[in-house]
Amino acid sequence: MSEAAAPGGQSSVEYIQHHLTNLCVGEGCDTNGFWSWHVDTLVFSVLLGALIVFAAWRLGRTLTPGVPSGFQNFVETILDFVGQQVKDTDCLLQSQDQGASGLP
Repeated sequence: MSEAAAPGGQSSVEYIQHHLTNLCVGEGCDTNGFWSWHVDTLVFSVLLGALIVFAAWRLGRTLTPGVPSGFQNFVETILDFVGQQVKDTDCLLQSQDQGASGLP
């Protein structure tokens, strides 16, 4: 792979490694120590959590049992997809466990 000069006089590898690091605050950031806080991860976690809470609140406010709205259909489709993925993974793990132990 060619290491052409990236902006700032860095090689492309140095440029990528610099931008793939977490925004870290605290002791032990260079070694991912116990007292290091990855601020970008915390911010995105809080934002995604708030988005999920808002979506659940909005869905709960407009929930109708007879004729579901478009948003309710979307959420039900996502939940069915995730539920099916969990069932498929669980069945796969159980079949691997049974095969490894020799049980039918």
